[in-house]
Amino acid sequence: MVPSNILFTRARLERAAAHLAADGRLAFELANPHWLRAGAGTGVRIASMGERSARLEIDYPLPDGEVYTQQARFALVWPEQLEGWLSRSGLALQRMLGWPDRDLAGSPTFYGLAGKVSRGAVLDA
Repeated sequence: MVPSNILFTRARLERAAAHLAADGRLAFELANPHWLRAGAGTGVRIASMGERSARLEIDYPLPDGEVYTQQARFALVWPEQLEGWLSRSGLALQRMLGWPDRDLAGSPTFYGLAGKVSRGAVLDA
């Protein structure tokens, strides 16, 4: 499973796809732009956000009571554009879902499963 702060550029996606066997699958997590646009959640501050990228500050409470704040900048992949984003790298979406207890729009991140496309073949889920 590729975590949400790794696989958000086409170059990274293409490199991940290159490592897959012909019948291999890629499981990944991406930040959900809809959740961010709706105001995100506790401990997440949006420094800036456009249609294509976002800069965030994310607080991580540590066991000793300290708080580590991550500053993150990344490209946004919108769920409704995911199939096209994957297909440009030779992958086909097999499954997309949000967190188990939330619908996709209310999920901070979303998960995807994709497989390689061979000469226009459609993959089964």
